[in-house]
Amino acid sequence: MAFRIPLHRRTKKEMDQAISDLEKRGFKLIMKEPVMNYGKHFEKDRHGKSEFIKTTESTAWRAVMVKE
Repeated sequence: MAFRIPLHRRTKKEMDQAISDLEKRGFKLIMKEPVMNYGKHFEKDRHGKSEFIKTTESTAWRAVMVKE
């Protein structure tokens, strides 16, 4: 019976460490890709209204491993 394990990590270094740990236990890597997240940063002005300041980007990593 094959089952999949999804991995979600913040940095590529953390992802590589998690993959190597699971490969030592007999898992095989199926997919590894970066996931871009976009957001907006708002601040309150002196009247209490939200004011758009800038957009933000962050990258997380996703992988899927399988063990048969």
